[in-house]
Amino acid sequence: MDRIKVPEPVMTSLFHSSISNRRGFSLISVMLVILSISLAAVVVLSLAPPSTLTERTMKTRERLSGLKAAILKYYDDHGGFYPVLLDLLILDEGIPCELDNDSGSPTYQKLQGWCGPYLDSIFAEDANDFQTDGWGTLFNYDPVTGAIKSCGPDQACGNGDDLEDP
Repeated sequence: MDRIKVPEPVMTSLFHSSISNRRGFSLISVMLVILSISLAAVVVLSLAPPSTLTERTMKTRERLSGLKAAILKYYDDHGGFYPVLLDLLILDEGIPCELDNDSGSPTYQKLQGWCGPYLDSIFAEDANDFQTDGWGTLFNYDPVTGAIKSCGPDQACGNGDDLEDP
């Protein structure tokens, strides 16, 4: 008897692909490499020294803070008057610091004369260095109000990057 041959159905697999036979990196391994590089970059950048702009800004803020404290100390010692010049925070006026015992005086029981220096010696290493900001520009000081500010990185006052006393 002859058998009739029935053609076998062509079976295709949905899960079989010729791509799986190729060599290369998997998506997971590529993502792990990118993650590792990103973490290394974050660590290196966090350990890197601050930028020059950041250093100068920090130096200026430190000086502003120190100067403001010295100006306020001078103000307290001199009966509510701010120093006319910032130099008076470190230079002796020649008038000794004494308590005013004249009961008729408006400064009765207040210190009179120069009671400084008002700045730390470390802060005032150079005779004029304390008067400049991180960019080497003189601070703007108002002896009437005691306000002090820096013109900022561009060294031009009034344009939004000024640093003011705290």
